[in-house]
Amino acid sequence: MSLPPADDVFSEGFSAGIQVWLVFLLAFYILRYPAPLSIMLGAIAGVSAGFIVGWWSAKPNAVVEEIVEENSLEEVAQIRFRKRRNYARMRNSRNKPEVKWDWNMVKDNLVFWRR
Repeated sequence: MSLPPADDVFSEGFSAGIQVWLVFLLAFYILRYPAPLSIMLGAIAGVSAGFIVGWWSAKPNAVVEEIVEENSLEEVAQIRFRKRRNYARMRNSRNKPEVKWDWNMVKDNLVFWRR
């Protein structure tokens, strides 16, 4: 009984993950790490390698082309101009400082400079 083609990516990633796990397990054990720690670190490396190999081997999905309505150059320019104008209006309305004139303060400053 053979696996369907979609599971080939899973089996490639799984086998690569097991191999990497064993390599890291032995490497950490040779470096005299405790056995539970070397098993855990090897498992983390194996799962990571399995996902990477599975992703690398995966075939891309078929790209669905969308029907794009082609506008004339003049229509595109008008659309861009409207967007730019609307963004400028929004930006200017947000950044307007509220100016409240205190005429007494202006008068006092003018008197100060006359001295």
